Amino acid sequence: MKKLLVALTVLATVGFATSAFAQAGDEWSDEAGGFGVGVGSPIVSNGGGGTTASFRYFVNTDFGLDLQFGYSSMSRSIEAGGTTVDTKASVLDLTILGEYRVASSSRAALAGFGGIGISQTSFDAGGADGGYTDMAFQLGLRGEVWLYDFFSIHGRLGITID
Repeated sequence: MKKLLVALTVLATVGFATSAFAQAGDEWSDEAGGFGVGVGSPIVSNGGGGTTASFRYFVNTDFGLDLQFGYSSMSRSIEAGGTTVDTKASVLDLTILGEYRVASSSRAALAGFGGIGISQTSFDAGGADGGYTDMAFQLGLRGEVWLYDFFSIHGRLGITID
């Protein structure tokens, strides 16, 4: 069953990418000076599974930078032994990735990427406050498909050292 699931996943991914390669028209993926805004996920895995705002800029047709910024906070009151304890926590994520395209067509691109992520977590649990900083490095591949001139989707696959 597991082999069948892997085979179907690979077939669906390749089939989707192949249909993108087969389209004719303008070079949507070849944009020096291109700027993009989107959503992403931070490199640092602090258990929050947060979402970040992503800002990408291509210095030339092959090299781009991706800056991701995210913030989340939570507050809750906990009843413990007849006493109410107010708890608060916040997480600030910052990630920067550099990517270099190794293959591209008019509607799709494959790039190698590397980057660093920093996450600052702080908390306050009824007067007992604290926090920590986490840092991670990541290397991998990013596949991207343009569905329209100004709209693309991508996925990252890599290894993270946290």
